[in-house]
Amino acid sequence: MQTAFSVRDLWSQDTWRTIDNIQHRWQQRVINNDMALEHLLSCLDELITGIVAFTGFTSESMTREAGWLMLDSGRKLERALALITLLRGALVCKQESAVQSQILEAVLYSTHSLTIYQRRYRCPVQLPMVLDLLLFDAAHPRSLAYQLQQLSAHIAELPRERKSRLSEEEQLVMKLYTDVKLSNLTTLLAASDEEACYLQLDKLLSDSRELIWQLADVIAQAYFSHSQTTDLTHVQRLDDEL
Repeated sequence: MQTAFSVRDLWSQDTWRTIDNIQHRWQQRVINNDMALEHLLSCLDELITGIVAFTGFTSESMTREAGWLMLDSGRKLERALALITLLRGALVCKQESAVQSQILEAVLYSTHSLTIYQRRYRCPVQLPMVLDLLLFDAAHPRSLAYQLQQLSAHIAELPRERKSRLSEEEQLVMKLYTDVKLSNLTTLLAASDEEACYLQLDKLLSDSRELIWQLADVIAQAYFSHSQTTDLTHVQRLDDEL
């Protein structure tokens, strides 16, 4: 709420109505001490619904300037990291067929991808198809490839001093996207009977995670570090737009 108020000039009236509703409902729960375990789930459901509404209004009302590019880039970075963490935790280790089927379905459900999977593949849930959907499908808004594709587009539009060579953040996101798109499912899932994990899959996810964190640090250094004393033209331009 403090963050929303600090940039209050960016919100439309509908967005403010959603923000006020979130604050009012949550504070009423706390004041009434209505946070018993049996009520907690419904409270969180209401909170999530409010946040989803807020996100929708934000997407529809903010102009696509530097502030929006940075906001949505942050979302894409967080979603990519969350997806990688989920896939590493759930799919890297081998499981028995019945257990793996349940895990795969849970992964699809938690990434809002189960209906899409069923409509597209029309077959029982299988690991190669799940990875194809969540890693490589750039048309699926929940996939890793989609997050990286959008990041690349946003980063290219951020204000900076134009040079003939790609900036460090552009190089990183290009490497990330290329590494993912050039990966081969057969190679990722190749493992001997003695191996308990899909090592190549784990390596791809681990390497991607490190590069994403590196990308986040580079963006923060380029656009949010005010300790630099030289070459701050693009940073000042971003500050002016924000």
